[in-house]
Amino acid sequence: MIEMPSFRYSSAISRFVDEMYRLGWVVRFDWPHWAASPEGRRLLSDPEAIGSASAEDLARIITTIVREERFSEGALADAFDRGVLTAVARRAGELARER
Repeated sequence: MIEMPSFRYSSAISRFVDEMYRLGWVVRFDWPHWAASPEGRRLLSDPEAIGSASAEDLARIITTIVREERFSEGALADAFDRGVLTAVARRAGELARER
């Protein structure tokens, strides 16, 4: 028997994902195509690049990570470990203060 590894997230992660949908941060667009583009790769791989991202970019990042989790367990954990989600939260706060 082969047992595949899987992630077991806390209920807080489930609530986070639910809130991203509820608040409109998960949007409908061609996320696989965007994720493979130079801009998508840059924003998804470099937390520092997120420092100048627009609100639309943040939604694309969140959407890509949340949807990628469906196909590749651990995508959320990886994004958190690499500082991407923290950078998104920081930038979202900056954009909110600018309004």
